[in-house]
Amino acid sequence: MLSSARVSLVIVTAGFLAACGAGTPITSGTPTPSPTIPPQVTAQYPIPTASSHPMGIALGSDANLWVTEFTASKIAQLNAAGKVSEVVTPTSKAGPNGIASGPGPNLNLWFTETNLARVAQITVSGPPYTEYSLP
Repeated sequence: MLSSARVSLVIVTAGFLAACGAGTPITSGTPTPSPTIPPQVTAQYPIPTASSHPMGIALGSDANLWVTEFTASKIAQLNAAGKVSEVVTPTSKAGPNGIASGPGPNLNLWFTETNLARVAQITVSGPPYTEYSLP
């Protein structure tokens, strides 16, 4: 048999759950923000080189998107009109991976050449590239 204290506890707990709703967590009273709108794909742009494995993407100071193509050893540029142009890295099979827009007005983009243990830079106007070996 249940003791009267346990029966009281069960009744109070059942009443509390009924008031809150079963499974409703107790919160601080701070309203929960509305869920954000899930992102949607608005456009897709095919890269001219098939199976190039695009890896990194960055917004350049020229307002174009720049993409590394790992297996093709290329850097692609996507302009506002949706045109993709590609340039080959100076060393074949470099494996460009990450890319970032550099600081300042020099308009350089920096990217890693994973297979060569190098970092490289290119200007938004394209080659020449400058490669820097890492220790």
